Amino acid sequence: MSQHETFQPTRPESPCIKVCRPVGDTCLGCHRNLDEIARWSRMDAAQREAVWQRLEREGKVEPTQA
Repeated sequence: MSQHETFQPTRPESPCIKVCRPVGDTCLGCHRNLDEIARWSRMDAAQREAVWQRLEREGKVEPTQA
C-alpha cells in the first residue's frame, strides 16, 4: 500500500450471520426486521446502507471506518 492509499474496510455482503432466530418482527441473529430480510436481495446500495447504518446506531454491528 502506498503512502497515498488508505485502508477502507468493506462491509460483508449481508448482516446475516446464519443464526436465524426470529422473535416477533426481528431476527436475533442479524437484527434486521423480517421485511428487511425479505427485501435484502432487491434493495439497492442506498437502501442496504440505510439498514447497515441503523444497525450501527443501535450497536448491533461494529461501525465501519470508511
